[in-house]
Amino acid sequence: MQPDDDHAAGVLVSQTGVSGVTVTIGTITVPADFAGLVAVGEFQVNFAVPQQFANMPAGSYPITISVNGVSSPATINSGPLVIPIQP
Repeated sequence: MQPDDDHAAGVLVSQTGVSGVTVTIGTITVPADFAGLVAVGEFQVNFAVPQQFANMPAGSYPITISVNGVSSPATINSGPLVIPIQP
C-alpha cells in the first residue's frame, strides 16, 4: 500500500489556521482570509486582491506575507517576489 500525500510518514494533517497573517501588495495591506497548514509541508494563504487595484495600471507588484509582524523575504533566487495584476 502506498502512502498518499496527505498522510506522509504516518502524519494526518488537518487544516489548522494561523492567526495574525497579512498580505501586502505594493503599499496596500489586507488581512488573509485563511492561512494555515493544508498538507504535510504545504502552507496556504488565501486573500482577496484589494479593490484599489481596479484603478491602478496593470503590472507586477511586490508582495509580502507577514505573520504577527514578521515578513517574508522581498526576493527569491535574487529576483523580486511579485504578483502580476491586470484590472
